[in-house]
Amino acid sequence: MSFFKTSIWMGISTAIKALLSYLLWKIIAVSTGPSGVAILEQFQNFIQISRVSVPAGINEGIIKYGSEFKDNDALKSSILSNAMYLNSFIFIIAFTTLLLFSHGISYLVFQSYDYQNMIILVGACIALFILNNFGLSMLNAEMETNKYIISTISGSLFNFILTAVLVKHYGLFGGLVGLALNQTVICILTIYLIFKAKWFNINLFLSKINMACMNKLILYSFIPLSAALIGPIASIMLTKYIINTLSWTDAGYWQAINRLSQAYLILIAMVFSFYFIPKFSSLKTKGALRAEIIKSHYYLVPLISLGILVVFVFKNQIIKIMYSTEFLSVVPLFKYQLLGDFSRLCTWILKNILVAKAMIKETIAFELFFTASHILLTLLFVHYDGLIGCAIAYAVNYFLFWIAMIIFTVNYLNKNENSYVATMDLEQIPAQ
Repeated sequence: MSFFKTSIWMGISTAIKALLSYLLWKIIAVSTGPSGVAILEQFQNFIQISRVSVPAGINEGIIKYGSEFKDNDALKSSILSNAMYLNSFIFIIAFTTLLLFSHGISYLVFQSYDYQNMIILVGACIALFILNNFGLSMLNAEMETNKYIISTISGSLFNFILTAVLVKHYGLFGGLVGLALNQTVICILTIYLIFKAKWFNINLFLSKINMACMNKLILYSFIPLSAALIGPIASIMLTKYIINTLSWTDAGYWQAINRLSQAYLILIAMVFSFYFIPKFSSLKTKGALRAEIIKSHYYLVPLISLGILVVFVFKNQIIKIMYSTEFLSVVPLFKYQLLGDFSRLCTWILKNILVAKAMIKETIAFELFFTASHILLTLLFVHYDGLIGCAIAYAVNYFLFWIAMIIFTVNYLNKNENSYVATMDLEQIPAQ
């Protein structure tokens, strides 16, 4: 499926998920009241934290190596089998931890021991959550876009119906059970879609343990782990600085415009990673990679520019819809924020090369360096320009990040231009 069609369907899937999430929480609010919403929000946060412990990088490794070696059954078998072993080990650790410490975790999260069984249920459901994401990663690696979208949209619909029915009939208890089962039972459909695929073979999951494969997959865990830590820590630091230097109100304005950016950046990031990681991974020569990069920029840069322009033109209406007229004070920040968003999106296209080609150290180094530079630039510009300095620093930082990625990519492509770009060291894995 083309990038354009992939973007359309991923957009539809995300929109459906967002709409159903809004409707679900409205039902929860009506059925359980403010206290119920508070408890369920807290439970949802706990679920997200418990599932963060599952290294999503393993799934990124499946996408990268699965697409790179999709025509080599022996290597693909080693990748999938060892990913399955790692995920099984992760589940055992996670479930054992939640089972043994469910009593204390219940009090820590809810200030009550009444939710111990719910903590155990979350632990048990991690197995299905892992299985579903394992299956989705396989579909992504094989570029089975239709099946991937079917599974994600069906999952959103199923989760909404299940939780809504449970809340309507059993109130708070039903809401807790429904949230615990979120993105779990749908794994049955995901696995069914994999079984029906032409490339499916049970032997793909029967290879022996191979430490080379495991090490490669584990390395990928550092990418989402670093992203999960670096970004929030930087945000906390900058928010505290803005509060101390300016005011709580200015910090709120800064957070508001960041959330507006994230509203569409998250969707585009999902589309980029879904399409580019397996696509770039599957390209064997730098000549082919260069051609794909040029083609991607030819189509995407004008679309990104148009999208940024539309947001800028309708910025007042967007603020009123997303927030209120009270937040119109952020309008002067928009031009710099959107310039930063433009550079950031262009940077992401090239960053996917690092992920697709297993350049883990380079990926983390770029993130660390430009997160640090964002903090320093914000301190500098806020000191001299006040609140608007936040947006100026954001724009300057991501423009520099984009330039750095262009230089890195050009050097990478020009070095031994006709050489293979796949991670060929895995080909030393013996056939099983």
